Amino acid sequence: MYDRFIYLGYTGSGNPVCINESNSEVVYIDYDNEDKSVLINSTIAKCAESLLFYVEFIKKVKAVNGRRAYLEKNATKELLDWISKSLHQIDAVSLIQGGFWEEELVSFSE
Repeated sequence: MYDRFIYLGYTGSGNPVCINESNSEVVYIDYDNEDKSVLINSTIAKCAESLLFYVEFIKKVKAVNGRRAYLEKNATKELLDWISKSLHQIDAVSLIQGGFWEEELVSFSE
């Protein structure tokens, strides 16, 4: 299984982030879910662009609600709508249910 992946790094949960060589998707391997491959973005370029927008989102969250706001998952609805719309425009498929970005955005509602 692992021979078709190029490792890039790790998620905050310690799951490896990889490029799937067979289709160029950026995924993470979910060790807690039978090594399931979870979509991050459909291409490397779309992943890079998504990350740039997400860094901007983090900066905006901190500017509005304080320096610990992102860590405390304290973002305004307007900022969540902005990042959701931005990610959708970059790579709509990346927001599928159970995908990385969908999970990340849902974590602000918990």
